[in-house]
Amino acid sequence: MSFSLGQDGKVSYDTDLEGVLTGAGTNSLTVRGVTVTIDTTALSIPTLVLDTSVAVTNAAPFAFTALPGTYTLVDPQTGRAIQFTINPDGTIDYDHTLDNILSGRGTSTLKVLGLPG
Repeated sequence: MSFSLGQDGKVSYDTDLEGVLTGAGTNSLTVRGVTVTIDTTALSIPTLVLDTSVAVTNAAPFAFTALPGTYTLVDPQTGRAIQFTINPDGTIDYDHTLDNILSGRGTSTLKVLGLPG
């Protein structure tokens, strides 16, 4: 995800990012991100770690606002990890090989049903 600043001080970015970013054609860029939810309530393990720093518990779905990109969930006890993508429109995507352990492709909620063995 990128933006540029013209010699006239005006911000520009890909139109697909409108909403995630605002301020195109002005001298002020606002970064809003998109809100998605990770639901790990089906897991027996109590916690996964999102991108090495955020604990996601299985007590309740976890909503957060982020920028589009690729994110990683890790089981801190085993080191097993899965990756998923947040698209600019706020929908989730992931590799089709993960269909048996994840659901929610094309929505704003990623449900983790299990972790690879």
